[in-house]
Amino acid sequence: LPPPSTGGTERRRRGSRRLAVLLAAGIAAIAWLGRSSDPAAKPLASGPLTLGAAIAFTGNANLYGQDQRMGLTLAERWAQQAGAPARPVRLQLEDGASDEPSAIAAFNLLIRRGVIALIGPTLSQQAFAADPIGQRQGVPVVAPSNTAKGIPQIGFFISRVSAQSSVIAPLSLD
Repeated sequence: LPPPSTGGTERRRRGSRRLAVLLAAGIAAIAWLGRSSDPAAKPLASGPLTLGAAIAFTGNANLYGQDQRMGLTLAERWAQQAGAPARPVRLQLEDGASDEPSAIAAFNLLIRRGVIALIGPTLSQQAFAADPIGQRQGVPVVAPSNTAKGIPQIGFFISRVSAQSSVIAPLSLD
């Protein structure tokens, strides 16, 4: 018998690495923006910048969530090792599960805790339910895996780092 294919595992690792790089760049940008260009200016706040992530650790999308957790952990580690930013960055993870009520609850909890930005949720249908909360509260949201049409149009605080499904689906059939 031929050896089992490792193509899927390797693609997942590459995807996790890409996500880590994108998130690390975002974390670095947020940390850099946390400093003032005027040396005489008082800092707006001290302490770490806290990012929240509401991703699926449970439910039917938990495999995506585990990859996203790995990417976030790598990004956080990279940001800590890359040198001391103006302010340290801390990541708070919440289980957005795989349903809309859980994503909404995770977004509300993280916003109440004072995060400066949100990562997630894992699924597009969760984004349609939870992203408007970030938009109304003025908290930027970056989704690593929302592919449905219309996600960025929820508002100017909403973005994603994945292509929409109309681009991805034809490529996956090759």
